[in-house]
Amino acid sequence: MPSNIFVECNVNFNEFPTKSGILDNYTFSIKDLFDLKGHVKSNGHKGSLAKFEPCNKTSPVITSLLNEGAKLIGVTNCDEFFYSLTGIESSFQQPKNWINEKLVPGGSSSGAASSVGYDLVDFALGSDTGGSIRVPASFCSMFGIRPTHGRIPTNGVTALAPSLDTLGWLTKKPELLAKVGKILLKNYCSKNNKIKRFIVVDDLFKHCTKEIYTASRKWIKSLESYGNIQVKSFSKINFESAIMDFQIIQGWEAKKGIVKFIKNNDLKLRKNIQERINFADSITETDYKRSAKNRNIFKQSIDSLIEDDCVAIFPTTPMPALNKGKINQELTLFRKKIHNFTCIAGLTGRPQISLPFSLSLPLPFGISILGGLNRDEQIISLIEEIYL
Repeated sequence: MPSNIFVECNVNFNEFPTKSGILDNYTFSIKDLFDLKGHVKSNGHKGSLAKFEPCNKTSPVITSLLNEGAKLIGVTNCDEFFYSLTGIESSFQQPKNWINEKLVPGGSSSGAASSVGYDLVDFALGSDTGGSIRVPASFCSMFGIRPTHGRIPTNGVTALAPSLDTLGWLTKKPELLAKVGKILLKNYCSKNNKIKRFIVVDDLFKHCTKEIYTASRKWIKSLESYGNIQVKSFSKINFESAIMDFQIIQGWEAKKGIVKFIKNNDLKLRKNIQERINFADSITETDYKRSAKNRNIFKQSIDSLIEDDCVAIFPTTPMPALNKGKINQELTLFRKKIHNFTCIAGLTGRPQISLPFSLSLPLPFGISILGGLNRDEQIISLIEEIYL
């Protein structure tokens, strides 16, 4: 198995036998933040291997998939402590973008996306706090789901920011959105109210590249047979403030957990990750309380714009996958731009699925459907209707 995708794992996967169920004959990988009995998690950082003990249990999420017939193939590489969206911030060899190895794969679930892209597995479990599934899905042209916050229990998983962390999965196979969802999403209900309206978020389309704008608007027109399409402006929402509130909440929660671990063990980090850790460490409780209050206001604003019978449509990322050689020059602008698109689901807890675009386009990118709270099944059903 390619060393840039999978991390070393000394456990015998045959010791985790599968039963029979709706995932018979499907294979999967897990991001290196899930507990797997006998495995020492790296969390994307070599130095942490000497600090952690082997896991004494396996995450119930993994067990539930094994019990339905899925076969575990490997543990995937990721960005250091999940604090990156590029996919090139692991302290191991970096995972590659299967479409074009000169492009970043997106992160932090970079190895997860690569394992699916190179057809090593049918689907890959990852995590998404600020876009860590959605961005790789966009840059690697595949389906990536960030479920409603809390729909999948996160016990047995390393946390970054618990009020923002979600578990999700990446796949090229649209049928696996529902099959995996029926197992992992609590209280899964296939009978959901049909989507009646599609809200096109005009502001976000205006902030993406011309290529994405043109291709995705043509795709949106094809949705007319599924429901009414409306264009709405979110201009009353101050996205700059929302992004800062997101980063403060994420940083404060990281400060209470993973940052303590990093500091206590004097771990040396990659430059970009260290800068984020320093920012997190500088956040005060006053900063956090102000941002938490703003978060509630932001939720109310989004609720007033996206009602229960509709979904929002916007690009997953404002640009296609970036060139590895130029990423550091563009990193600050990249993070600021991309959080305009990823912070909505994070701050509101809503489900979002990134959909792949045609590989005939010069560079890969995705478009997203954002649903209502606990209406994951609604958008999964829509995607099944479109693609199957």
